[in-house]
Amino acid sequence: MSVQQDRDISADWFAFAKAALDGDKSLELSRRTKLSSGLGYHLVAEKHATVDVFGGLSYSDRRYSTPQTLHGHTSDHFQRPGGIFGEETSHQLSETVTVKQRLEAYPDFSAMAGHSATFTSSVGVDRKSTRLNSSHGYISYAVFCLKK
Repeated sequence: MSVQQDRDISADWFAFAKAALDGDKSLELSRRTKLSSGLGYHLVAEKHATVDVFGGLSYSDRRYSTPQTLHGHTSDHFQRPGGIFGEETSHQLSETVTVKQRLEAYPDFSAMAGHSATFTSSVGVDRKSTRLNSSHGYISYAVFCLKK
């Protein structure tokens, strides 16, 4: 689950703040909280299509159900500073159909390289009294650096 607030600074530039919360039982990740903020640029800002790029800083707090070893550090709780870089597009295909996609990369700035990325896409159909949304998301975790 995530929420993001964008605020236009000018016709081309915007500032954003984002908060995300997720987990993954298969990785024994009980909770991951991520806070991000930064600046973005509207590459395309038309009535039926938008293309945005953005970047900034992030902070991640990960809590595991069992202790994990990450680059020589064993704990059930890891915190790290990082970045956020990405792009988002939205296309209105007709009066009632909109397609959106978003790709985000989260490079790690600490010694514990735990880079991750997310990709989400959605199709929305809006009728007079009915709105249908279908979305799909993928979150990559840096499982290559986790050891039990």
